[in-house]
Amino acid sequence: MKLNAVPTNRPDFLEDCPLCTIPFHEKLIYSDDQVYICETKDKKGHKNRIMIVSNKHERKVSRKFTENAIQKLIEKASKIFTEEWIIVRGMTTVPDHWHLVAEDTASTDPKEAQLIKTASIVWNSEHKGKSNPQSQS
Repeated sequence: MKLNAVPTNRPDFLEDCPLCTIPFHEKLIYSDDQVYICETKDKKGHKNRIMIVSNKHERKVSRKFTENAIQKLIEKASKIFTEEWIIVRGMTTVPDHWHLVAEDTASTDPKEAQLIKTASIVWNSEHKGKSNPQSQS
């Protein structure tokens, strides 16, 4: 697989941001002019864990951008995950670069197990979303 050279003259790219550089040295599941999807390096105890990332180094995106990104993530994740999975906001490790994470609902990491209990939408293998009753207050 031939990878692209890292750009040095883009104002929306930070050379020291790990999410900005992924498309130039990692295999991507999907890519277009706004986002890319790849596996996460840290599985956090999950069998499957992928993320959708803005191609631009930006913390906030529009509602329309988010809706389109979630739709694309659901489309691709539905082909990867075979059982229940969730979408979580993935802004903890790299908070200045917008991204979301899709992961299965089983994890060997106790911290992740607690996060799964607070998820608002769980997707099952039939690709139908359902509310997680444990997340409602």
